[in-house]
Amino acid sequence: HRYQILPSLRHRNPFTHRDPRRTLTNATTLRIIRGKLQLVVCRREFLFPLPDSLAFPGAFMRMAVAIFMAILCSACQITPLPVPPMKVLFVGNSLTYTGNLPAVFLSLAAANDKKITTAMIANGGATLSERLHNGTVKDALQNENYSHVVLQERGGDFICAFGPESCLIAETATTKLAKLAQAKGVRALLLGSYQMQPGVSVELVNAEQKAATAANIELVAVSNRFQIAVGTEPTGKWLYQDNTHPGSDLVLLQAVLLYQQVFHELPAASGFQVKAPIFRSNTRFPHGIHKTTDGVDVGTPMNCSYSSADLAMILRVIGRMGLE
Repeated sequence: HRYQILPSLRHRNPFTHRDPRRTLTNATTLRIIRGKLQLVVCRREFLFPLPDSLAFPGAFMRMAVAIFMAILCSACQITPLPVPPMKVLFVGNSLTYTGNLPAVFLSLAAANDKKITTAMIANGGATLSERLHNGTVKDALQNENYSHVVLQERGGDFICAFGPESCLIAETATTKLAKLAQAKGVRALLLGSYQMQPGVSVELVNAEQKAATAANIELVAVSNRFQIAVGTEPTGKWLYQDNTHPGSDLVLLQAVLLYQQVFHELPAASGFQVKAPIFRSNTRFPHGIHKTTDGVDVGTPMNCSYSSADLAMILRVIGRMGLE
């Protein structure tokens, strides 16, 4: 009699007849040779004398199974397959690349032992509708196995700030881009923008939620947190020097909100360094996708740091949101 234990948890009965035509590197065999029980586990041989009083396969089989599994557990060390990193594609505009949000998100994740890579399709003033019609997002999804796509629209499109039709155009583009991602099994998220005026901020978040719901994707709202931030942490660097684009702390706030949404937990309040270009609001990018660690303009800062105090401030802001 000769049996083989297959290295798979899918088999409820670990014993299957050995097919002599198959060769398995990790095969483990059980057979009787000249009155002895032979076990071969990971190319190691074990011999056990057979008691004459035990009948095969009843009581003897129970004994054999117990011996066999004990040796199997102690003799073989299974190496788990490496987990591939998440691949996150950011699609947006100057709100996305000012301060290099994708690189900050990557560095924050790495500081919390999360393996991800990021890439970006962004140009100043670009809309999601333009990304839909020029095919850059579709091409990116076809050429790379992304796990997540983060969509970010301009600050006023969802509230018709660029004309009465801009709302519908933005909503339609969001839905169609989300469908492109979902067809590839990619998790799509809508990252909100922000407004300075509290009333307009509420209107914006509501409009973004409407668009996300229509597209059947998750919304990572920003403007409501931004309002709390500027009201409770007035010393924070919430806006860029032009008082329009995100400052370094608002970039960090967005990164932490994304981290919370993607990983279903908050990061540790530990400092980290971003070893990537910190793009200015007037940076120009070539057509199509590029890595978020690629430098573009001469004179662009090539790194920045966030302290544990910076993280603690952001976590306080997010914590206050739950008390509103």
